[in-house]
Amino acid sequence: MNQDTDKDKDKDKDKDKDKDKDNYRRIFERLRTYTWIDTYFTHPTKVCMGYFQHMSFSLYICKRLLQGSIQAFAHAFYPDCCVTASSDLVLELTREMSAAGCK
Repeated sequence: MNQDTDKDKDKDKDKDKDKDKDNYRRIFERLRTYTWIDTYFTHPTKVCMGYFQHMSFSLYICKRLLQGSIQAFAHAFYPDCCVTASSDLVLELTREMSAAGCK
């Protein structure tokens, strides 16, 4: 009889551990998908992005604009280079911004 009660107690402990693991897993999944940053800033949410997704996309746009600025600067002094670079960049960024975020 003692063995049976010990087994039951062990089963109950295992069930409690499993419940705790499930609760922690749920909590961490929520934290991973919904951070405090997402609630602090409203703009990324309005464009259907998370904070880090928005940051990554914005830094990409920044990089492309910097490249375009360098090309436009070179074009100003040597008009035969980068002839269509600025207009190509505008079209490329327009397509990418339309495809990003809310669809």
